[in-house]
Amino acid sequence: MVQLHFKEEQIRAFFEARGFKVTISGFEQARTLYHNRTEFVEVDRLAVKHNGKNYDAEALFNEIIQNKLKSLLLAPGNTDAIIINSILNN
Repeated sequence: MVQLHFKEEQIRAFFEARGFKVTISGFEQARTLYHNRTEFVEVDRLAVKHNGKNYDAEALFNEIIQNKLKSLLLAPGNTDAIIINSILNN
């Protein structure tokens, strides 16, 4: 598994550069408690506003990046050697 970490400012810049409005919004998040209980709390997170609805910017960004990486790695003509050389030369 590959893990990439991006700063909140980078995620905001990514969406704003593509014309989306980015704000802070409350989202429900599950929090595990003792005795196998779960509590839902509202947390403020970066949000992308689209058609009047707020979407979790980090989750949306992660999905976009995963799809872009998959398409890059599986694209015709991209052999493993080209990808490995690209990584080693950067």
